[in-house]
Amino acid sequence: MSTQAESPEGSLEEPQQDPAEAVPRGAVYGLFGSAQHSGEYNGHIIFSIILAGLAAGGLVSLPVLGWVALCLVTTFLLDERTLKRKVLFWAIPGQFFLYLQVLLHAIRDVLPQYVLAFAIYVCVFPVRQRLDVPVSSLVMLYTFYMVVRLGYLLLYSHALTIGSQRIQLRVFGKEKANLRTRRVALRHVWWAYFLGNVGLIVKCSVQVITIAGFELLRTSLGIDIATHLVPGEHVAVISVAALVLCPLALWLSIGLSLTVYYRAHRTLHTYKPLYDGIHAIHHRGILPTPLDSGTISPLEFIITDMARPAFMLIPNWAFTLVEIGLALGTHLPSHDAGTLQKFAQHHLAHHKHVVFNFGLLPRDDARFGTEFIPENTAAT
Repeated sequence: MSTQAESPEGSLEEPQQDPAEAVPRGAVYGLFGSAQHSGEYNGHIIFSIILAGLAAGGLVSLPVLGWVALCLVTTFLLDERTLKRKVLFWAIPGQFFLYLQVLLHAIRDVLPQYVLAFAIYVCVFPVRQRLDVPVSSLVMLYTFYMVVRLGYLLLYSHALTIGSQRIQLRVFGKEKANLRTRRVALRHVWWAYFLGNVGLIVKCSVQVITIAGFELLRTSLGIDIATHLVPGEHVAVISVAALVLCPLALWLSIGLSLTVYYRAHRTLHTYKPLYDGIHAIHHRGILPTPLDSGTISPLEFIITDMARPAFMLIPNWAFTLVEIGLALGTHLPSHDAGTLQKFAQHHLAHHKHVVFNFGLLPRDDARFGTEFIPENTAAT
């Protein structure tokens, strides 16, 4: 096993504990093998290689590949760290091997939910297809994120170029997230904007990919309930699936997705090669802004966002509206150093102290002994 990557106060110092001794059973995924450290963009390099392969096979459009390449090149140029800190090519095979193990563990956890979700999809697909709108959820959701993120970019750029100290204090909050100097802060927000444009492609495409996979499997197996049921039975099956099975599957997958998020997130912190190559880049923002919410590696988004198969069954416009609500109500505020919301404080404490609050919600942190409640919210 590799050494643990966590250390207090957002620092990246060498850890002192072995994960086998420090982590309770079930809190992380057990991995074997080793890899070299460093290479904060290695996860993005792996994703780019995968994306190029899909583009060569006609599964990804060339404009999407070009947009990813443009954003990564811009991000790379804005990053003033050393080349070795940014990319370590010979560490990629070992890091990818460790990552695949995390992915397989997560798939094992969610596989029963995918079986249930596919069974429901088979029942409701004739109706579901009619409820979709012509625009894909990928386009709708990515457009929303781009508009919101562009607004934050313009706001922060204005505050950091011509804004007064009073304006900066109001925009960034009491602790002035990452505002060591105006120049550093300005480079950071532009860096976070372009890097986030890459990872969010995965987050926004997860429904499209899931439904496409379900449909491919359904047609490959030749399953079409409409050909085996009389009209009255067809309506009854769809009604039961929509009114009973869908809410049940959605409720079960919510708890499961939170657990997978916690385990995967804490695993990325526990194994230093994975932390260095995939997750450390997200912790550049010790006191992050909403732009930092997109700097999660595409490889990490694959694990955490695929853990909600039942959620993918709702029509694409409903999926988009729910994701927008979740983004505004949870993830964006959680990356705002000036916020007073309890949920936000939970995740901000993780960015500041690193070894606490791995869960999206406090549930699993309380279960595994990693919950940290900031003093200013303990009494609320």
